[in-house]
Amino acid sequence: MAKSKSNDKKGAKADRKLFNDLCGKHQDTYANADADTGFKAPPGEYVCVLKEVRTGSFTAKKGKQKGTQFPSVKPVFEIVEGEEDIAGRTISMFLSPMIPGILKSALAGLLGDVEDDLQLAVQRLEEEAVDQMFTIQAVEKGEYTNYYVKDRLGEGQEVEDEEEESEEEDD
Repeated sequence: MAKSKSNDKKGAKADRKLFNDLCGKHQDTYANADADTGFKAPPGEYVCVLKEVRTGSFTAKKGKQKGTQFPSVKPVFEIVEGEEDIAGRTISMFLSPMIPGILKSALAGLLGDVEDDLQLAVQRLEEEAVDQMFTIQAVEKGEYTNYYVKDRLGEGQEVEDEEEESEEEDD
């Protein structure tokens, strides 16, 4: 029985070289990836802090826009209030102008106002919204969980102040 090319020593070396070359090409992306990306928050509302904004690009793989390259924006949040097993976990939104209304609505919620210039909106998001607190709503849509900005709460101290005020009112 003849050996297949991948089991052939020359073929295996060539396959491994290709594999290593591809690994090298994608090393930066891999090194900067979030290891908690598989987490889906159960439906509900969460108080979160925006930890970072990642930007990138992708090419549409299907539909009318197949083959079109788009920029992407990925706000990454840490849940600061929630059940013990949820607090401290990260969630993220994947936004692009492939669906412009969702992108613009999400950016408006994160910025606190509507910014019509996409580059400026993303720049402002990176400069003004990181470390700000938000109420994020998680909604299950089939196999996916979508996240929506419900409220912009401001800096972390404001949430703590509101909690202290409500405790004082209870006394």
